[in-house]
Parts: sequence; C-alpha cells; structure tokens
Amino acid sequence: MTGPRLTGSITIAADPAPTLTTPEERIRVELGFEPRPNTFRIDRPLVNGIEVSGSCTISPKLIPDMTYGNLGLRRVSRRRWDDAVPDHSAKYLTEAVRALLHRWTTLPQRHDLMHAHARHLAPTRLAHLRTYTIDRLRQREVDLHHELADLHRELTAAEELAAELHTLATSPPRQPTTTPETNPPRTQPL
Repeated sequence: MTGPRLTGSITIAADPAPTLTTPEERIRVELGFEPRPNTFRIDRPLVNGIEVSGSCTISPKLIPDMTYGNLGLRRVSRRRWDDAVPDHSAKYLTEAVRALLHRWTTLPQRHDLMHAHARHLAPTRLAHLRTYTIDRLRQREVDLHHELADLHRELTAAEELAAELHTLATSPPRQPTTTPETNPPRTQPL
C-alpha cells in the first residue's frame, strides 16, 4: 500500500492452520510480509508515521464487524513492543484491512487460490494431523483399553465379593454344635 497516511504491506491468504479441513472458512491477515519462512516480517504498515504490527485469522462473515482489536495491533518501536496504537490510526488501518478483505472475498479466482494454497499445505497438514492428533488419539485409545481391562478386573473382583457377602447375609444362621472335645464340662467352684 502506498498513500499519504498509510504505506507498507498487508498480506492476506488462506489460514495456514493445519487442523482446518475447509480453508475457505478463515482468512489470515498479516501486517508486513515474510520474505522467507521463519523470518521477521518486513515492510510493516506505517499509519500516520507509526509502524504497526499485528495479525489475525478471521471468518469472512465476521469482516463487517471487525475492529482493530481483532487485528491485535501493536506499535513497533526501536526498543520494545508498545501496545499503544492511537485509536485514530488503528481505526484507519482497520478500515483499510476491511476494504482489502472485502476485495479478497470477491475475487473471481479466490476459490482457485484457496484450493492451490490448501493443496500446497496438505502434506504439512497431514503430518501435523498424524503427529498431533491421530497418533495421540491412538495412544489414548491404547491407554484407555488398558485402563478398561484394569477396571474390568476390579469390577469382577468386587462382584465376586458382593456375591459372597450376599450369600452370607441371606443364608440362615448356623446352629452351634457342641462336642465334648471342644466344650469341656463346666466345673463348679468349691
């Protein structure tokens, strides 16, 4: 973007989140662009002379209600990140991003671009899904299977004890039997 109040790059693309199955659902907005993967963004927007950083992932249906809070705007200074982006500048930048997003959602080739992006990310998404979801769920299933087997053993033992106690509680009382060996005759004190 070039203009008297706003210059810099705003990157709009399909959301790269590896868990999404339908990339059309969400759009990723980055202020600045990444020249190489895993590098700092360059050419961040300057709004009224203030360098701003931020990003968001948004559903196209939420674009009309988007605020500068959605963008996670942060002011960039030489020494630190400062949360204070003046409201007027933040609102101006948000309106520009909203207009770009509206334009993006109306591009005739948007679905082809989203599909190409999804195809490009499919191997990464698949690896992520296998590593962080399928493998974890399989391990959880094995753990639950072992836990269920332990629970079944405990339940069986408790039911066996309950059956023994039920038999004991419902059986008629036994009559004591006396035999000379076990109950010697009483002697009278003299």
